[in-house]
Amino acid sequence: MTAFHDGLPDEIKMKSVAIIVPAFNESQTISNTIRALADWTPPSGVKLTEIIVVDDGSSDNTNELIQTAIIHHPQVICLKNSRNLGKGYSVTRGILHATADIVGFTDADLSYPPSLYDEFILPFLNGNIDVVVGSRRHPKHYGYRQYPFKRRAATHFFQLFIRMLGLTTVSDSQCGLKFFTRDAANRVFSRTMCSGFSFDVELLFLCRRYGFNVREIPVEMEEQRPSTIRLTSQVPRMLMDLLKIRFRHLKRKF
Repeated sequence: MTAFHDGLPDEIKMKSVAIIVPAFNESQTISNTIRALADWTPPSGVKLTEIIVVDDGSSDNTNELIQTAIIHHPQVICLKNSRNLGKGYSVTRGILHATADIVGFTDADLSYPPSLYDEFILPFLNGNIDVVVGSRRHPKHYGYRQYPFKRRAATHFFQLFIRMLGLTTVSDSQCGLKFFTRDAANRVFSRTMCSGFSFDVELLFLCRRYGFNVREIPVEMEEQRPSTIRLTSQVPRMLMDLLKIRFRHLKRKF
C-alpha cells in the first residue's frame, strides 16, 4: 500500500533544499547573491527552504546587509562567527544547522549561478545518488581554459597529489559547488576537521570512506573577481593539509 504524506505519495513527496553561503567581507556581493538565490526556481517537486549565510567574522557591513535581506527573503538565515574561522568551518556550521532534505554550498560571489542548480538537484530525485559535485576539469566541459597557465599548472599538480595519496578520484576537488543528501551531509560534515581550503578534499575523502555514490557535473566557473589564492604561500600549506587528512583518518573507525 502506498503511504501518503501531506496529500502526496511518499515517493513523490516534496523535497526541501538548503544552500549555504560562507561570507567574509562580502559587502560588494552579498545582497545580489542572496537576491539571485531567492529568485531561483527549483525543479518540480523541490522547494528552496533555507538560504543560510554564515558571516565568517566580517569587519565590513556584510552582516548588516544580510539582516536587511532577511526582511525581504524569509528563507534567509544568518549565522555569525565570532571571528574569522575559515571557509571550511563556516560551511560545516551552515550545513549542520540546515534541516532540508538536500543541502549544498556555493561561493559568496556566485561564481556558479543558480541556473546550474537544477542539474545538480535532479540526480537526487532520479537516482541513488548521495553527493553531486561540480567539475571544471570534466572532459565534456573543461572550465579551466580561461585560467592563467600558472594557475592551471598548480591545479593539475594539486589534483595529481590528491590522487597519489588516494584521497579521492573526483576530478576537481576544489569546485565550490557541492550538494549532499541530508544523511550524507550529517555523516561527513560531523567528522571534518579542516577549516581552510583543503576541507573540500577532506569532504570527498570521507565520502569515499563511507562509500557514498558521488556524481560529477561539468561546470564552467564565471569568475566574478580575481582569485584570493596566493600560490607561493597557500599551496604548500594545502599540500601539508592533504598529508594530515590522509594520516589523520587512517586510524579512525567508520
